[in-house]
Amino acid sequence: MHECGLPLDKYTLNRLLNRNPTIVQFNDGTRFAVIDLEDFYHASMCYEPKTLAFILKRLADGGVFIDVGANIGGYTIRAAKTARVYALEPHPCNFHLLKLNVKLNQKQNN
Repeated sequence: MHECGLPLDKYTLNRLLNRNPTIVQFNDGTRFAVIDLEDFYHASMCYEPKTLAFILKRLADGGVFIDVGANIGGYTIRAAKTARVYALEPHPCNFHLLKLNVKLNQKQNN
């Protein structure tokens, strides 16, 4: 069991170790397209739980969130549940996954 509650089964782990694009769903309902374990780690948001909780608490009633260096959208997708988000990501591969993850979570209008 992954520390954030996502079961990382052998099939998914093998796909990520071999850099095969995979869609994972987390307990909070978010879905992410990931290519490797590093993407999985960034999508899980397990590495900054207090920062994520702080941001989501302040955006509970809406607002605007600017995500500079959005990576593949860990904060972007979660903040877009209640707020308007402007996500900036310069790395082409990460930007591609960010756009895909926005679509996967139906947050294009946020």
